[in-house]
Amino acid sequence: MAENMPTKTEEEPLPRMNAGTQLFEDLDANVSATEIESLCMRCEKNGLTKIMLTRIPHFKSIILMSFECPHCGLQNNEVQSGEALQEKGHRYEVKCTNKSDLSRQVVRNNSASVSIPEFEFTAPPATNSTLTTIEGLISRFIEDLSMDQEQRKEVVPEMYTVIETLLEKLRNALELPEEDGAEKSANAFTMVVDDPSGNSYVENLCVPNADPKLSIHYYRRTREQMIQL
Repeated sequence: MAENMPTKTEEEPLPRMNAGTQLFEDLDANVSATEIESLCMRCEKNGLTKIMLTRIPHFKSIILMSFECPHCGLQNNEVQSGEALQEKGHRYEVKCTNKSDLSRQVVRNNSASVSIPEFEFTAPPATNSTLTTIEGLISRFIEDLSMDQEQRKEVVPEMYTVIETLLEKLRNALELPEEDGAEKSANAFTMVVDDPSGNSYVENLCVPNADPKLSIHYYRRTREQMIQL
């Protein structure tokens, strides 16, 4: 009698990972990226996408992706969370008083808003997630707000004046002293990163101890936030 042979519809089992196998590597480790040829959405020729699965120390796993087209020069960088939706939303509040605070790493998930209460400024959730620093976030805000300012000056001068005032505050925020002095810097500010998904992050500069300038608040999401996520 012939032996039973597996049919075409049967699948081979996935290989088992060893207990010590890591899918995500630490961000500060020498981790190589996976390179994939992919279509450029601008010129429709092939470019190169690099994907790296990495873990930020004392935080979580993230996926870094970058695309570059050698034909038209299009570049795109994106960060995605490697974690599931967290049980509660997270709100980070960090006091920025010197240069070292500007260099704090920040993971801004695309569901997170960023605000600076002293400037009465709030940036709504973004299109893409980003891995940057506090200085990088502010620099991007300056870049975005500066766009079309010349046109506003001619067409809507009142709005131009309001945005110029905010831009001056944001530029001054990047001029913090090297170290904290006896008196608080006039340019000191508070940055709030509010993420209903719980997958954003602001670096603690005092790990493993508590950071006196950084506080984290956990909250239950509203029904509207659940729908948006």
